[in-house]
Amino acid sequence: MQGTIIELNGLRRTDVVRSFPLAIPEAIRFSRHISSALLAMQLYLPADSAGSAKVSLGDDDRIFFRGPATEVSKDLIRGFPQILRSLGALTHNALIKPLKYGGAIHYSGSFPMKLAPGPFESDKWGELHDLPGLSIIDSANFSALPAKNNSLTIMANAMRISDHVCRRLMSK
Repeated sequence: MQGTIIELNGLRRTDVVRSFPLAIPEAIRFSRHISSALLAMQLYLPADSAGSAKVSLGDDDRIFFRGPATEVSKDLIRGFPQILRSLGALTHNALIKPLKYGGAIHYSGSFPMKLAPGPFESDKWGELHDLPGLSIIDSANFSALPAKNNSLTIMANAMRISDHVCRRLMSK
């Protein structure tokens, strides 16, 4: 399990209204008083590749996500606020929002890497099929949405493609 605590620089009132178990007028008033004291935590649970979703492009050029929705243990959800309270945080079960696959900070599959890329696909160097010389170096060229944080994989792939592009440019 991996947790990341993030300081919020700004708070949208719609997030408060949607998240806090308060009536709309109270949630708006509440947001004025707590916005400078809020932290968010992303908790990543262990998963294997069997839980990954696949991204594909349909015949009508629409993007489809296929894969199992991941279920988060209700015991974990019930027990997690107690852990945060032991650290001095104030929280509520209503603030815990489990996400399905693909609901992470990184997105994948917009231009997936393929051995023989077609439209809206990239090759192993992230180069787009229809736009030679334009390489995608973020997670948009991944073809699967892992259930686990993939930041280090994204960075490694970006470095691999960037090195290739630099070598190609320097040889010209």
